[in-house]
Amino acid sequence: MRLCELCISICLMASSGCLVNTQTTEHTRLYGTFNVNRQPYNAAYDDPRNRYSSSSSSSSYASSNINNSSAANKDTIYWERTREQLRNQHAINTDRYSPNWGSNDRVFETRYDSRNLNSDPRGQGYDPNRQTSSGYDSRNPSYSRYPSSDSRGVGYVDGRNQNYDSKALFDSKVPNFQTGSYQAPSAPALSSTNLQDSRGSANWDREKEREREKERERERERERERERGIDRDRSYYLNSRTRVNTNPVNSNYGQNNPRTKLPGCGVFDEWRPDLMGTCRPDYASNVQERDISVTTPYGRIRGFYVHLFDGPGVPIGDRPGVYHNGKLWRRISTFLGIPYATPPVNEGRFKPPRPKRAWSIWDAVDFGPACPQPVQYVGASKGVRYMNEDCLYLNIFTPNTGAVPEKFPVIFYIHGGDFERGASNTFPGHTLAAVGDVVVVTVNYRLGALGFLSTANEYSPGNYGMLDLTMALQWVYDNIYAFNGNKDMITAYGPGAGAAAAGLLAITPGSSHMVRQVFGQSGSPLADWAAVQDLLRVQNTSRVYGERLGCLVDKSHKLIECLRSRSFEELGNVRLNPDVGTWPWSPVVDREIRKPANNWYEGWESKDWAFLPDIPEELIRMRKFNPSIRYLSGVTADEAAYVVYNNKSLLPNFEITEQFFDMKIREYIHRYNYTYNPDGIYRAIKYMYTYWPDPKNTTHIREEYINFMSDALYKSPSDSMVKMMVENGVPTYSYVLNTSINALNYPFWSRVPHNIEYFFLTGAPFMDPDFFPEDLRVERKQWNEDDRRMSEFFMKALSNFARYGRPTPVAIYNINWPEMRHGWLQYLNLNRTDNSTLEFNYRQQECAFWSEYMPSVVGVLLPTYRPFTEYWWEPNTPISVAFWSVAGVCIILLMVAILCCCLWRGAKKANDKLLAENYMGDMVLTENMHTESKDFNEDFRSDKQKLDLPSTLV
Repeated sequence: MRLCELCISICLMASSGCLVNTQTTEHTRLYGTFNVNRQPYNAAYDDPRNRYSSSSSSSSYASSNINNSSAANKDTIYWERTREQLRNQHAINTDRYSPNWGSNDRVFETRYDSRNLNSDPRGQGYDPNRQTSSGYDSRNPSYSRYPSSDSRGVGYVDGRNQNYDSKALFDSKVPNFQTGSYQAPSAPALSSTNLQDSRGSANWDREKEREREKERERERERERERERGIDRDRSYYLNSRTRVNTNPVNSNYGQNNPRTKLPGCGVFDEWRPDLMGTCRPDYASNVQERDISVTTPYGRIRGFYVHLFDGPGVPIGDRPGVYHNGKLWRRISTFLGIPYATPPVNEGRFKPPRPKRAWSIWDAVDFGPACPQPVQYVGASKGVRYMNEDCLYLNIFTPNTGAVPEKFPVIFYIHGGDFERGASNTFPGHTLAAVGDVVVVTVNYRLGALGFLSTANEYSPGNYGMLDLTMALQWVYDNIYAFNGNKDMITAYGPGAGAAAAGLLAITPGSSHMVRQVFGQSGSPLADWAAVQDLLRVQNTSRVYGERLGCLVDKSHKLIECLRSRSFEELGNVRLNPDVGTWPWSPVVDREIRKPANNWYEGWESKDWAFLPDIPEELIRMRKFNPSIRYLSGVTADEAAYVVYNNKSLLPNFEITEQFFDMKIREYIHRYNYTYNPDGIYRAIKYMYTYWPDPKNTTHIREEYINFMSDALYKSPSDSMVKMMVENGVPTYSYVLNTSINALNYPFWSRVPHNIEYFFLTGAPFMDPDFFPEDLRVERKQWNEDDRRMSEFFMKALSNFARYGRPTPVAIYNINWPEMRHGWLQYLNLNRTDNSTLEFNYRQQECAFWSEYMPSVVGVLLPTYRPFTEYWWEPNTPISVAFWSVAGVCIILLMVAILCCCLWRGAKKANDKLLAENYMGDMVLTENMHTESKDFNEDFRSDKQKLDLPSTLV
């Protein structure tokens, strides 16, 4: 019996050995051979994250000699390896916070070469036999792959041969349990993207850690660039599933959720030169009080500090540059991208803005997107990094947000751009806030068709951009106290279209009570482009715009529905060159425009649509403004030089001939539709703007052309505005800028162009160039002392005007700026701070030509151009139904009357014909009859017939 049992045991052992040999032979044929001392299978080994980082018992990694192991041990090792191969073959990245989540791409971009230690992802000099107290770190050469519980110990010598690849666990190579030799696999290499090790060791090399931290910063910067344009208020912001898969190493493995930190600047341990400047404070100042937060009725708003190292009075040795010693001049609290209204998207398009809902904490650490505009105005060189229809954000720069007894005046900046382009982030208000101790607010508002399209009826009354500014001003009025601003000292300021908008806000009933001062720089609400009152022109512009987008409809409500179906990129990228007027989009006088009823749209009332109830001149005459208002106005010497500089057909010398000037005059007459007397208008303009000592001189012709456009567009409207304000008893101040900036390298005929004050009022000579758009950057070394003094003068004069209502309560560089008087129009002629003078009656003859003489010649300045399709009623309204009903009845009655007349006339003709035929028949019958006497026969003849008979028959 014992002999039988022994034989059976031997047979079973032989069968097991044959099975193992058969299986391993097939495995060797497919994957190659490999000799290795392999640990027995452990359940914890299944998870790639626990494979090297988690602790396991020494028995899990006990060494064993495969050649001397039992068949069961070999079987266990084989199936363990097979399971690992299958798992790696189908593995995907399961780290949800990885940019490669859901992909099966390789984590390691290069193959590991056991003969080249530099190619080892674990670092140069990696020793696989070295033991540490924690798990394996693939990037630290001092970090062993074996935990401290490894039974092999520090001096353990692996039994593998010299050809052993220490990265075998990361590759697809498998051992051959029979031959004990190493062969390259014939099948494609398999790799798992999950084999990313823990980084929690305290023994990391500090230098390597700093290098890795720099790499992570670069990766975050790349992610930020990919995420630009996505709203921070949306749920999908920083969602790893929406990122572009760039297949980087998952540096977030084992860390906290990276979405708990938003990209920003100082408050998030990150430096943005475009938001904070190039120069940095020392480490101690940088880490202390990096962020600042305020509390508003909407919730907490968290911003950051910007450190300024240069300003008025800073010695040359302390200025940033070669000798910069890092001495801090001022620190400004900055809050960027604060929403003041609900995003005007979807159903909010072509409607007034609505208030923003409250939030918990708002991280105001970056500018909001610009409003949609033509793409030629978008880009890093223009300062508009990206645009979105969700663009109603404002930015606040304040000297201090702590508890101080005094509240600072507020400067409410409205960017220009012909109501078609621009963004609030192009005006950095840091230095202005620091020099003048004022709170600077810059704001975005809807532009182009999205902001000013009007159908002149209740379907789209228009003025959405101005309603945005009204709501932004209301937000500032209600919340600026949290930023230490004084709501009763708000100054509306802007260049060009921004000046016109600031003036309209000051005289409009809905916002005039919130504006204390107005600074109209190179613009006026009295300009013909500032407010349009001809509704036919407004309708024509809207319908032509719709045709450009394929909305070929003749009804207003269908036009608006069609435009709502278009993307904001399409709507913003269409540029119109109007046949009538200067710019295609402007505010409109909505006095005669019907507004939607209260129940027309849910969430809007009829009063929400009203903005400009009358023409600006009439509102000023009725004194529809703040009783304590002050007005400051200014122009430059060469306002319209850009019309020459931007005309590429005049390159390279920008020479203007007499024929070119004549053509431009006639184009101007056609655009403003002076059809009453076009030849008389042409001769008047030509006479006024001809240099009579040398009429053929092209240099003087170019100068007169610039004067012609400057007077018509900017100087005459500004002159009319200051005169009306003076007549109504408003303290008014005016200046003319004649100084230039040498660093800008403008041509001699364009030394003082439109909006050159921008560089002075932003403190550009004192700031880092990184704060400005690329096209407007000037290096520090290019500014001279005259530029610095002029910038200081402008910033202090504007701050004094915002605080005291006077630009110079005390002299600035010995300059006193007096108030204008009626009949005594004083203005400050700014050349340099040491060469500025007081002058009187600036270009009064030319300004009167446009404001007085031209209207008398043409009658009125309103264009008479008619739209392609226009209605004096709107279809499907009661008046239209009644009209067509009455018209139909009248037409039917008229047709019946005409038919009756025709029938009566036909009947009359038939009756006359019948009578004539009967009469002739009677005559024939009478002549053939035998009569008894001539007297009887005569009775059948008429008097005429009796006369025609021969005398013999009578």
